[in-house]
Amino acid sequence: MTPCPEEIAARKTAVNEAFDKLWDDYLSNRFSVVRDRASVFLKILSTIPETYKDVDLLVTEADFSYMLGAALGNDRKTLEDALTCYDKVLQKLPTDANQVNVRRMRAETLLRLGRYEDAFDAMEAISVLPDMGKFEELEAAPFRMRHDAALCERLAALGRMPQDRATA
Repeated sequence: MTPCPEEIAARKTAVNEAFDKLWDDYLSNRFSVVRDRASVFLKILSTIPETYKDVDLLVTEADFSYMLGAALGNDRKTLEDALTCYDKVLQKLPTDANQVNVRRMRAETLLRLGRYEDAFDAMEAISVLPDMGKFEELEAAPFRMRHDAALCERLAALGRMPQDRATA
């Protein structure tokens, strides 16, 4: 049975209001809280029909799945769910620099899934977007990009990534 529009609106509001707090919990390494809260909010999101999910709600669902998957020790199914949501968002958004944050989270999800070639292809695609020079508008700070470069070099040293892919 499809919920009425008022129920759907109330569920969207509850989930959207939890977004910043859940990210705060995740970034503060409160993974037990993230596991509990993200699970509940993802159950709520599962009751909202796809036709009612706009880009913002899909980003919320993707991010909640990403955080839960990470908090569960890189749970493959949950991270695949996040990847599916990020892909839906990218299909709905026009192709421009506004996709940078979604593309970045998609690439991080691929990293957590151990799909290194795909992840670094995704990061390479981000790096050539036209407005990449506007660092102040990005959620991923330049120091984070240096961290990612160091990770590439480490993966190459361990033989888990081709050397030519690890250096620019």
